[in-house]
Amino acid sequence: LVFILAVFAIPVAIFQYEAYDDPMIRERRGKGNDNRQAFCVAMCYEMVLLAIVFLTLGLMWNFLGTSEIPVTELKASIAEMSDVIYVTTPSAVAAKDSYSMELTQAERVGSNTVNSKDSTIDLPCSFAIYIMALTGFVGWFGFVVFGGVGIAAMPLTLINNYIDRPKIMTREEVAGEKLRIQEKTAELIQLGVDMKQERAAWWGGTHSWNERRKQKREDRTNVNQLKQMVYILEHELDMLLVCEGKAQNYNPLYPFICLIVVSV
Repeated sequence: LVFILAVFAIPVAIFQYEAYDDPMIRERRGKGNDNRQAFCVAMCYEMVLLAIVFLTLGLMWNFLGTSEIPVTELKASIAEMSDVIYVTTPSAVAAKDSYSMELTQAERVGSNTVNSKDSTIDLPCSFAIYIMALTGFVGWFGFVVFGGVGIAAMPLTLINNYIDRPKIMTREEVAGEKLRIQEKTAELIQLGVDMKQERAAWWGGTHSWNERRKQKREDRTNVNQLKQMVYILEHELDMLLVCEGKAQNYNPLYPFICLIVVSV
């Protein structure tokens, strides 16, 4: 199930979402075939992606699919081993001459070792084991990077929650904040309308595949920036509602709890 989700379901859903937002497909909405076309585009992307990924993994497994197990090689002479008298019991020690002694198994091998060296044993790995090992190896780097960034950013987030906590405001300040939010809302609405008109005008012309690809990337960046500005505006509106006492399910102790957690 995890393999199906990671390899097929999630990538296809992402590709279909991006394809559904494509202007050429969006123009055909309402005709009953936009979802089908977006799904076909997503499946094409998925097939190309799977071909590239499995071809790369197959080549890597073919040339690197061996496991090197570290070992220590010990070389001993059989002739020398026959010249040494080994005694394993205390009673046998008394029966032997003064040159006899009790040796352990490790001492037996060491006493007759000519030389030793570190080496490796190459064992072939199956494709499934190679994928698991590669995923675990690469996953550790991702865990360290994202975990390190998250741990470093968490104190800053908690401190900002305390600094940006709702504060008591007068009626004049509340009215001024409402007016500012209304003006900013109107600006964002106008910005969204302008972006829509510019995209429609650009996609109405004829362009090469490379130009279309660059425009898609630029449109996606602009939309993400607009979403970020809308998110910030929504947060400011929530803080204003808290200051007015109209917010629900807000804990006034939360900013102070964040400060205590950072201090600890």
